[in-house]
Order: sequence, then C-alpha cells, then structure tokens
Amino acid sequence: MDFKEFLNDERARERRKNNTLKVLIDDASLLDMSLFNQYLPPDIPFKFTGGTADLDADIFFGVEDMSGTITLDSKDLRMQADAQALEGDLAADVIIAGGVPRDFQVDLSGSTITLDKVTVEGERDNFDGDYWSAVLDLKKIEGVFLNPLQLSAHADIKVSDTRPLVALFDNRGNPPGWLSNLMTLKDLEGEARLAISEGRVAISQAYVISDKAEVAAKALFSAKSRHSAVYVRYKKLDFLLTTENDERDLDVINVRKKFEQYEIPKGN
Repeated sequence: MDFKEFLNDERARERRKNNTLKVLIDDASLLDMSLFNQYLPPDIPFKFTGGTADLDADIFFGVEDMSGTITLDSKDLRMQADAQALEGDLAADVIIAGGVPRDFQVDLSGSTITLDKVTVEGERDNFDGDYWSAVLDLKKIEGVFLNPLQLSAHADIKVSDTRPLVALFDNRGNPPGWLSNLMTLKDLEGEARLAISEGRVAISQAYVISDKAEVAAKALFSAKSRHSAVYVRYKKLDFLLTTENDERDLDVINVRKKFEQYEIPKGN
C-alpha cells in the first residue's frame, strides 16, 4: 500500500482515531518538489517541475486536535506556468493552528510563504534580474489534505516590484508598450482569496497595488476549462486580458468596469 492509499484507507483511519502521535523531523531533505503535484488539481496551468528542500517539523496529533510547525526551505525550486519556466527560492513557515487529524482537516492560519530570486523564461521575454521577492501572509487557510485536495485561503500579499509580472504578460500575448513602465514599480501590496475543491482552482479575488499601478485577477482552472480576467493599470492607462480556454482577448475600452463585472463560471 502506498502513502496515498494509506491516507484514504478506512481501516487505517479507524485504528488511528483514538491514538495520539508526536512527529519530530530535524533537518530532513525533500529530494523532489514535484511530489506536491499529486495534491494539485489536474490540468491547471501551474506545476512544480523539480527542486529540493530542507524540511523541519514538530507536530502533535491528538485525538480531536493537532498543532505544531513545519519549516520548508528550497533554494532551487523549478515551476512551469503554461509555456513559461520559472525558478526561484521558496521558504515556507507553516503554523498548524488546529485541525481534526482523523479527517485530515488542518487549519494553517498564520503561516507565511516567501518566494524570491525568481527567474522567468518564455518564448518572447525573460526575466533574470537581481533580488525580487513576494511574501504571502496566510491570514486564513483551512483544508482537507487528502487527494483530491480541498482548500480555502485568504492571504495578504507583498511584492517587491513588478518585473517578473511584466515578463509573464509579455509571454502571454501582445500587451501595450507602456506596460514596460511597470518594471520600475516597487513595494506593491494586496490580497488574494482562492478555493480548491473537486479538481477546481477558483481565484475570486487577487490584486497588488501601488500609488501608480494595479494588477488584479480573477480565474478558474479545471480539467475541462480555463477562464481568467487580468486587469492592469499604470497611472491613467489600463487594459484587460481575458482568457477562455485557448482564446485570449485584449481590451482597452472601459476595462475597469468590465473587470469588476466579470464573474468566473460556477461549474466546470
């Protein structure tokens, strides 16, 4: 029986329901970050493709509750977003605030994820500059950590600058030339809300904003379809990039109102 089968085996869960367990991992190594893909919905445009990580954990599993911490530090994380290759460093300070072990329900509110030194390689544009970072403070995150994963999260976002975002946009289409001005913007902040369930990833709200610019997005990814709307504003100039499966549309007319009215589909 492999690990996934063990997690879903009813007899094993029944044996564990009245037990307590203390797990202490000191300086372990995770040899392949792509292992996390098995917990992601299939056919989403984002995958881990490799990299290693150092792992420390101190977790207590009670009968009706759980608590602890997990620290993960990866210096060579590799990712794929559609046809673009990304690399960077990832640090995750995970706080287990509670949960129900026998049902694999976990509350990770208060955790922090930091991504920095990111490079982007695509068909049209690359980004391989100096220091860049993004920090996610997970104000609220709860889920059932089985396969398929169920998760809801609300996070505050801090981004040092927009240079990798510009490269991502350049590779996804033919955005206006003034978009390159976003490369000079620094210290953006915002928030994101997302949910994962039944093989669907729904981003109901995500944005970062500064005094001169804003980037906001709504999206739905599933095995059957992809829908997204990305709004970009620089001073008084803005545009909207929408995607319906393989079709993309760039709009520059009354786009703020169109973005606010955009609704991600309810079904698949």
